Amino acid sequence: MKMKPNTTIKLSALLVSCIFSGISVADAEKAGITLLAKGNVTATAGQDIRKLKRRSAIHESEVLETGNESRAQFRMQDGAVIALQENSSLSLLEYQYKQPGSDDSVIMKLTKGGLRTISGAVGKDDPKDYRLETPLATIGIKGTVYEAELAGDNLFVAFWKGRGKVTAPGCDASLGDGHPFRIVRVSAAGECELLEFDGGRSPFSAGHSMDPTTGPDDDPLNLDSFGPTSGDPDSGLPFFPNEVLDSGGGIY
Repeated sequence: MKMKPNTTIKLSALLVSCIFSGISVADAEKAGITLLAKGNVTATAGQDIRKLKRRSAIHESEVLETGNESRAQFRMQDGAVIALQENSSLSLLEYQYKQPGSDDSVIMKLTKGGLRTISGAVGKDDPKDYRLETPLATIGIKGTVYEAELAGDNLFVAFWKGRGKVTAPGCDASLGDGHPFRIVRVSAAGECELLEFDGGRSPFSAGHSMDPTTGPDDDPLNLDSFGPTSGDPDSGLPFFPNEVLDSGGGIY
């Protein structure tokens, strides 16, 4: 089968770009790698379901899922770290970072369960480049450690470091550093309730804490094994969260 001239040009440009940037064509669509997979952890793309283990690649457009008594941690291309609690489902709708011909963009959708994340390079300079969608609200960030959990008919969101914005049909809530509140509950009606947290009982599932170096169920986030915000998730260099968690400036 003959290729159209413009298709050949595009493929050639991608190959050249990959060669000079030091990444393979296969890596061009890779969103990150698996750091931890306990129990039943899968990635689904269409009819293809893969069981994930440590160092398994994850890709844009895949749905990451954890089963009962299962959890996972991922390091993304832009240096972000995502920890999924049990019985969770997260879709990587877009995960573009320094890809040829594409603007940096992260769009994810949490449809079940919960996550905690240390945000990466995408969204640090321009918060419009990053969003997490849920059935009840959309979350935007500015250099953040935050968590989100769907519990019953509610969505709970907390910004432990940095700051962010939660937008629902009935409210807009700015939270985190520089704001009076860090936690919000979004109801099924799309209304927001700002919540106090005094170090006592958290509205999140058991095991969550304000310690940004832990994931769900207090699994350590293994910061020593994380790569930098260089776009290379296979790097063994130390991860420096202060480079990501910049709380200065921004729209929030």
